[in-house]
Amino acid sequence: LSGINFRLSPDANPEQLSNTLKTILGPEVQIKTRRELNQTLYRMLNTENLATYLIFTLVLIIALFNVVGAIIMMILDKQQNSRTLYSLGTTLRKIRRIYFIQGVIVTSMGGIIGIVLGSLLVLSQLAFGWLKITPSLAYPVEYQLVNVLIVLGTIMVLGLIASKIASQRVNKKLLS
Repeated sequence: LSGINFRLSPDANPEQLSNTLKTILGPEVQIKTRRELNQTLYRMLNTENLATYLIFTLVLIIALFNVVGAIIMMILDKQQNSRTLYSLGTTLRKIRRIYFIQGVIVTSMGGIIGIVLGSLLVLSQLAFGWLKITPSLAYPVEYQLVNVLIVLGTIMVLGLIASKIASQRVNKKLLS
């Protein structure tokens, strides 16, 4: 006998079952969970997480060029309104702040929508295993709050930078 495979129910704890079998069968029997059997695959997938994060951060930076362009187009479109505000005594700094806040709102809403959609995708993969590595092995995913916070933080920091860059395009020459 070279091996026995167990198919566990979804609510079963593989680590706990492994420990129980080790105490019953003794040290001469080798017991491995799916994670231990596919250790190289799981290590590769963890390394893949960092690469994926960096690639999507680059995509985010490229997408933020569109946000900067949209804010600048809005500044040019609302130039007359900005002139009116400036003539009424609004400072250049406050006008810049208006466009900065609008940029922050746009990037924040985009980030929140993206995180909700991404979370739904990961949770559906956990529940249903849509993506498969092999016909019997679902692509392993993990939903971790720390990853969500890292992504949200990245979006916010880059969004703040993009909004600041775009809002700095408002100057006295534009308002006169």
